[in-house]
Amino acid sequence: MYKMKQIHVQSLEVLQGMCKMIEGVSLKQMQGSSVQTALFKAVEHGNDEFLRQLFTANILALGIHDENAKSMFQFSIECRQEKVYNFFHEFIRIMNVRAESRVDKFNNTLLHSAARLSPPAQLKHIQCAALQMQRELQWFKVRISSYIYI
Repeated sequence: MYKMKQIHVQSLEVLQGMCKMIEGVSLKQMQGSSVQTALFKAVEHGNDEFLRQLFTANILALGIHDENAKSMFQFSIECRQEKVYNFFHEFIRIMNVRAESRVDKFNNTLLHSAARLSPPAQLKHIQCAALQMQRELQWFKVRISSYIYI
């Protein structure tokens, strides 16, 4: 338990250092840097706290996309990270931005990402194929209804 607490404290120190580092940095400078990698890893692992802290330090970080022009919001849908998805969805709603019109390098929208099968890491927690399919349909239906109202 002590070791886990120590790792958490060290992680917070790294996060604070990153936040100081990106204050006032342009989007172009963040794109392709270790900040981009860290943000996409945070999305992949569902670390919405990390994302909130970095976006508080520099709101421009929201505009970062990967090498395929995929946004972090779209990536959160592909990874089925609900906390991160909800964070982005709420932010987009508050900022009154039309996110569904954004496409990646392959002309895929957010709906394409929602329609894809979940990553194996997400599905392995659900025992049988019928329940996996039910979970996928639930995810898609909830996301479809939220896109209609964005």
